[in-house]
Amino acid sequence: MPVNLHNMDKRLTAMKVKEIREMVKDNVLDSQIRMAAQYNKKRVEVDIKENDLVMIKHKYIHTDFAKSLLIGKLENRNIGPFKVKKVFNNGLSIELVLPENMRRHSTFNVNQVIKYYESKEFNQDEINMPKPDIIDGKEEFEVEMILDHKPNFSRYLVKWKGYPNDQSIFCGCEKSILNHLELSNGNLLRNFLS
Repeated sequence: MPVNLHNMDKRLTAMKVKEIREMVKDNVLDSQIRMAAQYNKKRVEVDIKENDLVMIKHKYIHTDFAKSLLIGKLENRNIGPFKVKKVFNNGLSIELVLPENMRRHSTFNVNQVIKYYESKEFNQDEINMPKPDIIDGKEEFEVEMILDHKPNFSRYLVKWKGYPNDQSIFCGCEKSILNHLELSNGNLLRNFLS
């Protein structure tokens, strides 16, 4: 029986394609193994559990809250500490308890945080923040300085006296309050109001 050359050519092509696919599959697997080995050289397992304290790396916070911190050359590059509320995705993601004025989603990848260790050598108790004055039944805080402003919305980033920078928030201000601040802080507001 004669052999059909046309069918034989198709069989050879199919076998060649199958060989090429197997070779590509092997190369991809080898590449994945090499990449995993390189990645795992520097990877450190992070052991973060619920109720641990962590610091958020500043570069992962893109809010008014973060802008208020005015990171300088010698300033802290991390924000916190914050309490871990929940750990999920096999320890790759964590949910934090964040302050209300942060206005950011509370879920972070473990690469975006650093575990916080309290120093036994240096006592790092919470900063003794002054209690607000109660005037006409409302809590009143003393303003130390205005860090930034949003002129279109009449909102000002206010640093409160006796509080750390991470407690600064954007506030809406009335004209009478601004006049009082201008009198108490000299020319501080003129730059923002013009």
